[in-house]
Amino acid sequence: MNKILDKDGNMISWSANLRGIRRYVTSHAIQILGISRLSNGEGKLMILFEDKSNFETNFADFTVLANFVRNWRNVYGAPLLIDANTCGKVSKDNPDLLKIS
Repeated sequence: MNKILDKDGNMISWSANLRGIRRYVTSHAIQILGISRLSNGEGKLMILFEDKSNFETNFADFTVLANFVRNWRNVYGAPLLIDANTCGKVSKDNPDLLKIS
């Protein structure tokens, strides 16, 4: 289950898949979107919204996650962190995301 938590850690929305987070993003501004590599080749997606709500989920493959973010038009323009490094803004042409693909 994918959960969106408010600033106090209370669940404010949930979805069995990414559809719920994709819907939430359409009406809430993103403060920062981060992706990171996990030790086993998996990836972690983290989104912090301007209202301090947040979302985290794991992907089975970091490359799949990077491609998902690169193609997710509703997050274009959001500040991007990759492995805790500032990497500009999310876009289909972001060179740091293209290196991963």
